Amino acid sequence: MNLIGGYRKNFEDFPIYYRTFSKVVQLKGTVAYLSDPTPSNYYHWMCATLPLIRFYEKFFNIKEIDFFYIGQCNLCDFHLESLAKLHISGDRIVQADCTAEKMIAAISSRFLPRFNDPISEEAYLFTRNLFQDDSALSSHRRKRIYVTRGNVTRRKLINESEVINLLTSYGFETIQMDNKTIKEQAEIFSQAEAVVALHGAALSNLLFVPSGVKVLELFPHGYVNNCYYAMAGYAKADYYYLQGDKISQSYTDPHYFDTYINIPKLKAICQKATL
Repeated sequence: MNLIGGYRKNFEDFPIYYRTFSKVVQLKGTVAYLSDPTPSNYYHWMCATLPLIRFYEKFFNIKEIDFFYIGQCNLCDFHLESLAKLHISGDRIVQADCTAEKMIAAISSRFLPRFNDPISEEAYLFTRNLFQDDSALSSHRRKRIYVTRGNVTRRKLINESEVINLLTSYGFETIQMDNKTIKEQAEIFSQAEAVVALHGAALSNLLFVPSGVKVLELFPHGYVNNCYYAMAGYAKADYYYLQGDKISQSYTDPHYFDTYINIPKLKAICQKATL
């Protein structure tokens, strides 16, 4: 029950400490905790949860950890692909509530009063380096990409067709990240000279951009988040953001707002960024 390196929240405040289980699986060997409140989200996994492995590597031999508990989330291809990079096979992943002969836990706290809690530079470098071979810069022509949100039911870009029309005139191609492997996403972003995207998990792939890339993040009216600004800083990118116009919303939480982008403002930013 020793907490190593914690500084944002008391251990007693985490679910792993106070939550009780009605049924647990008894395992032999060592289990490492590899979860957070939302491990099924691509950003949270790549930027907060997966980098916890670096603590286990520091204090333990990864090969001697028998199981990794990731919680009762939807197990996605990106979980398996990223863990495979660390030579952690699917049969070492545990999702059921469990106990074991030895249990160790590195925990990511995402709660910081009055601020979002962006990825640390150490965590950024851990995940970036893990996929460095996949995202190695090539001699391919640099691309300008607009990343669409794809098939979503909320946090939509209302006038996306207008945005795409304008960006196309600046040489952007529209790309969707749905159903792409981490390797494929890393290759796309590593070849980008400019990225425009609505705030969302696809921008987690700023992990793989080259230095000097231009990034324009779009937000709904009344909402900003600094997580991708921080990542752009680590990448030495040229970062801009644009908030949408105020529109009628069905949600009360700005995090879930749809976005309507003012096209003249978008054009002005493109010109300012010399796109």
